[in-house]
Amino acid sequence: MSANELSDDHTLGFQYYCLDKLKGRNPESFRKLVIRARTTGTQPVNAKLTLINQDGYAFSTVINLGDAFQNVEIRLDDLKADSMLLLPRPYPGIQPLWFKATGASKFEILEAEKIQVTIGTDILSSEFKKPYGLEVESIWLE
Repeated sequence: MSANELSDDHTLGFQYYCLDKLKGRNPESFRKLVIRARTTGTQPVNAKLTLINQDGYAFSTVINLGDAFQNVEIRLDDLKADSMLLLPRPYPGIQPLWFKATGASKFEILEAEKIQVTIGTDILSSEFKKPYGLEVESIWLE
C-alpha cells in the first residue's frame, strides 16, 4: 500500500480475512505471529498490526519497519486490547474512523477473523505531505 501524502485522517491501512485459515488448527501450537514486511521509503515507519475477532474486539501491537524486508516476530501474549480502523471508511465522513469494542474479551487466536496493518497514527502533521508506503510479503503463525 502506498500514498503520495497522508490526508487529515493520517492513516493508511488494509485488512485481510483469515478466519478460514485457522479452522481446524490446534491453538496450543501457536506462540507467535511473524510478519515479513518493509517500508518503501528510506525512513523507518511504525506499523500497527491488529488482530480482530468475530465480535469486533481488536488486539494489537506496534512494530518498527525499515526499508529492507525483515521478519518481525510478535508473541501472541504481547497483543493488547485496542481499537481498529473501520474499513471501508464509514460514510458520511463525519462518523468515527476508529472503533473500540466495549466490555472485556480475552484474545484467542482461533477467534481471529481479520488481520489489519496500519501506518500513520503516530506521524506528526508536519510530515503528512511526504509519500508513505508499506509492503507485506507474508504473515504466518509459529
